[in-house]
Amino acid sequence: MQLKNAGKSKCRRGVFAVFIAASILGLLSAAEPPGKSTARIRPSKENPELTRQTLESIDKGLGFLVSLQGLDRQGATGAVCEAGRYPVACTALAGLAFLGAGSTYNRGKYGVNTKGCVDYFLVKSNRIQDSKGYFNDSQSRMHGHGFATMFLAEAYGTLPPGDADKAADAIIEAIKVIVLAQTKKGGWYYQPKYKASPDTISLDEASITITMVQALRAARNAGFHVKKGTIDRAIEYVRQCATPRGFRYTLTMERARSRRSYELTAAAVSVLHASGVYTDSKELAMGMKYMREMISAAGAPTRASGQNGMFYFYGNFYAVQTMFQVGGEDWVEFYKQGYPELISRQSRDGAWGGQVMWGRAYATATACLILEVPFRYLPIFQR
Repeated sequence: MQLKNAGKSKCRRGVFAVFIAASILGLLSAAEPPGKSTARIRPSKENPELTRQTLESIDKGLGFLVSLQGLDRQGATGAVCEAGRYPVACTALAGLAFLGAGSTYNRGKYGVNTKGCVDYFLVKSNRIQDSKGYFNDSQSRMHGHGFATMFLAEAYGTLPPGDADKAADAIIEAIKVIVLAQTKKGGWYYQPKYKASPDTISLDEASITITMVQALRAARNAGFHVKKGTIDRAIEYVRQCATPRGFRYTLTMERARSRRSYELTAAAVSVLHASGVYTDSKELAMGMKYMREMISAAGAPTRASGQNGMFYFYGNFYAVQTMFQVGGEDWVEFYKQGYPELISRQSRDGAWGGQVMWGRAYATATACLILEVPFRYLPIFQR
């Protein structure tokens, strides 16, 4: 109890500073009544990435996510998912997409929907977070837990007091799950420690590790206590995954150690950049060289990811963050060529990803987040 109170005291001070800074920049919508859009950015010379086509595409995508919001298979309210598939991961990503468009809890065009996503994780009767602190739908596993932690941390500073207290409790418990599940090599695998079997408890996987790093960084940015050593070990793990031909899938599974991909490389480079590892890093240099080669061969930045369709949205979710962080010609090429290609895949109903195994809710939320990067509403999208 003492630890929890100490954590909440620290996060209150941190969030107050974040709230003041964001208010000065005009990024929060607390003064606006529900139903009004807070994403007031319009096409201009200052924001060349935000064409009318891009803005309309985002609104159509968010509208599709709104149409999905309701009950999951267990009857939990506020879920954004299709046919009950991966509700924890999809609801968290949809919530991030609503925040990424400028809405906050009960404020802005998608404020009611943002509130629904927050409530999905916090309402006790939904039983989404178990007694150990794990956000569990039996499908999304640690990826979903990481996305849920990230979403609540990003939303935390705009929550009303009662809900902020509930969110603080949930985030603190979620952080404990992540910290306990970290392996000796600094990575993470598919299950929390208390659910892992003896033969998997020491295994790791790079994409899950990167999700955990982003979740912990979001929590720390919101003022929650995260030990520096936990993130440092994770960053070292990511660095060890680097090779001249892309980042490895794992450090521990011998049969998969040789597996590398553009998607994992984009994710690794993005998290290294966001964690303060810059151009003097040989791992970063190798990763960027490999990404540029793959983009050049593909003909368009977004086509470099997931040519079989399975990882298209995952890869581009991290590639856009990487290129935005790098800036310059890399970023100009990405939005000028990649955004129109991504938008061309959108269905008339606003959805993306009809053939993606994780469903249209996942694909659409991720696509909206890719297009929302220039808004700079989410700290994870800021340089």
